[in-house]
Amino acid sequence: MIVFASNNDGNNEIYVMNADGTGLFRITRDPADDVTPRFSPDGRRIIFSSNRNGKFALYEIEFSE
Repeated sequence: MIVFASNNDGNNEIYVMNADGTGLFRITRDPADDVTPRFSPDGRRIIFSSNRNGKFALYEIEFSE
């Protein structure tokens, strides 16, 4: 799996997809900028930065394929 940020809809959001480019799935839906996603070492969470509260902070989302 690949995790990345894209502003495809005019706003930075977090997406995942299979390494071969299939299975694109949007993880976040927020008007703030969600950027710099990384998988946790065990691959069970995605950690990313967002300015949801007016300044950038780290957020975590549980992830399962």
